[in-house]
Amino acid sequence: MQSLTSFFKLAFAFLAIFATTSFSTAIAGAFGLRGDASDVKVAVDTTSKWEGYSYTCTKSSIEVREEGGKWYMKASCPKMDGKTFLKSTLDLDNCYTNKDGMLFEHNHGNFSETCHKCALFSYASGFPNEFTCICDPLQQTADPVHLHTTIGNNDGFLQCYDNKASLVA
Repeated sequence: MQSLTSFFKLAFAFLAIFATTSFSTAIAGAFGLRGDASDVKVAVDTTSKWEGYSYTCTKSSIEVREEGGKWYMKASCPKMDGKTFLKSTLDLDNCYTNKDGMLFEHNHGNFSETCHKCALFSYASGFPNEFTCICDPLQQTADPVHLHTTIGNNDGFLQCYDNKASLVA
């Protein structure tokens, strides 16, 4: 049974190589190498596109909080050297929008104007990357968005689209 499981993991990794532009991200995902950066056994290309923060950023450092009516994500992520970590804060209004009570990826979407009671939680992966809110006009919990498909690690800084996070002192 163990050899069959290994075969499927290898097959998934092979298929993932062709389905993504980031070979190392595909391998890390296929073998469940997420969480703290110390868990990552391959060098992850953090410059190819802004997704996959969950493959490099420290799991225990990730938090989402409300401040002044807006929602922010904070995390500690490694720079390209793999040794230095930066803590940065990203304004999630730059990454998501509310359309008819549902959250969607969108550059400068300003969802905070119409959404409240947001929460970050872990789903099957055990990694905190699911984000949901109660949004107008539905006033019910929106289906979660998967933060790691929009937000990435750009040399230690969280980033979505052309929006780079601010360094936390």
